[in-house]
Amino acid sequence: MDVGLSPRKRDLLRINREILINILDAANLLDGLYMNGVIDTKQKEVISALQSDSEKNEALFNVLEHGSFDSYSKFVKCLREIDKGDVADILQHGGGRPAYNACLSIYLCVCLSICLSV
Repeated sequence: MDVGLSPRKRDLLRINREILINILDAANLLDGLYMNGVIDTKQKEVISALQSDSEKNEALFNVLEHGSFDSYSKFVKCLREIDKGDVADILQHGGGRPAYNACLSIYLCVCLSICLSV
């Protein structure tokens, strides 16, 4: 049975989309993804034919975003195999957008201070 991505995984992808597209390494990932059954021959050829790294990374991100839970796990495994553990960590545990997270923390602290002072 092919299970889709959990809401948490979809949120991780959505939140970290820009970062992931900038740091994915399509050139080194394609063979591993193909050998692990994450992408098929046609997808590999189409992605390889794209001109820029950012286009290739975007295409890989779309495969990841629309794949199954099993494909997601294999994608993370392939990232670790090419020494992209930092990217794999983002996909597994979140991360990225530190400025956004810091602003949110400050906002919550201010709101909590206001609420407690009332």
